[in-house]
Amino acid sequence: MGRTAEPDEQEWRSAKDRFVAGSAVRGTVLEVVSFGLFVDLPGTTVDGVVVALGFPDPASFARRADSYPVGSAVDVVVVGHSEGRLQIDLQLIERADCCD
Repeated sequence: MGRTAEPDEQEWRSAKDRFVAGSAVRGTVLEVVSFGLFVDLPGTTVDGVVVALGFPDPASFARRADSYPVGSAVDVVVVGHSEGRLQIDLQLIERADCCD
């Protein structure tokens, strides 16, 4: 598993339309980095990213990063879109029943 290639313009527009701010989704951890997680979102090549500040307790991210192994499912909510990086900005939801 790893981060996906940069999406083309049509894929980016489609992902922005599909993953609107406030929508909850279940994704898969692609990569754990010092500042957060890259998340594979279903049905798109556009990466989602959860920065440590998007965690319920940002200060604890470094201690808890091993709780999010590559390939594990995570529940997230869309908080915005990063046009320059062609990424979906996410915040982690720590509820098992979020996105069934």
